[in-house]
Amino acid sequence: SMRYTSVSKSLLHGRTVAAGLLLAASLVVPQVEASNRKDELQARPAIMSAKAASSLLTDVSVVGNQIAVVGERGHILMSADEGRTWRQAKVPVQSLLTGVFFVSPQLGWAVGHEGLILGTRDGGESWEVQYAKPYKEYTEEEQSNFTDEQFNELPRLGAPLLDIWFRNENEGFAVGAYGMFLRTADGGKNWEDWSARLNNQDNWHLNTIASTDGNVLFVAGEKGVLFRSQDGGATWSAIASPYEGSFC
Repeated sequence: SMRYTSVSKSLLHGRTVAAGLLLAASLVVPQVEASNRKDELQARPAIMSAKAASSLLTDVSVVGNQIAVVGERGHILMSADEGRTWRQAKVPVQSLLTGVFFVSPQLGWAVGHEGLILGTRDGGESWEVQYAKPYKEYTEEEQSNFTDEQFNELPRLGAPLLDIWFRNENEGFAVGAYGMFLRTADGGKNWEDWSARLNNQDNWHLNTIASTDGNVLFVAGEKGVLFRSQDGGATWSAIASPYEGSFC
């Protein structure tokens, strides 16, 4: 049977920039900029390989008899018979994928490095880039003209999104490194930055998001940070943690 692990999620991206950066406002990614990012990443699609099943696999999603797993080099593997047989999906990128979630047998999403979000509407047969934040190097002169919001975004360029969860076919959330917290209300066509809604002043990495009933949501991350929403994700409060390590 196929093995997978999510233990390494919090270690997938080194904390190379000092903590303390906080977004001053929620931002909607401009459509033109998002299109350019998609083009950059989709220039190198994942390679179809018989060895994909033995590569590093980081997360799994199960809906009925269907299983989806994701991992390195953009590999996504699907099973429709509870894991007895597997097929590799067509994926437009080679980025390391770190999380996957299906809300139904047809609708699913995956996240990964380069601030990447992929979506599928055909049961995982094919995937498209919905959102990306690839690394880009700026000169000191370019940075001197940045707004505070642009400067605070620099550590997140190329950093991974680490987990994703959807309430239904329209509303979902993604979390990741440096406190990234995104929300969509239209199935991933547009993503809003909701990072400022969490009291994560040190921008600790957010490694996982889960829900008990679709209305109470939990986010956990490094340094034992825990957040809870009791209104479907609209507002959040920090929870005292019994642990100072990283939740994954």
